[in-house]
Amino acid sequence: WPWAKTAAQSAGIATAADVTTQWFMNKGNVPEIATSKAGVSTNLDMRRAASIGAFGFFYSGGLQRLIYQKFDASFGTKATMQVVA
Repeated sequence: WPWAKTAAQSAGIATAADVTTQWFMNKGNVPEIATSKAGVSTNLDMRRAASIGAFGFFYSGGLQRLIYQKFDASFGTKATMQVVA
């Protein structure tokens, strides 16, 4: 499963980017930390962050890899004008 590492990395980057975006949308102010009954911080929209992470895992880490493999099979991988033309 060589794609699993790339997919997990993509999910991590996407999730971190969304959490950072949520923080900046809050004008950089860290609100008082509210916790749920499970002790999890609820000041971030974790459902949104998880959705972005899942998108990163399945699209950027999986589907996009398949698309680019098809491009490589169709157009080749050498950086020459013969491949382009």
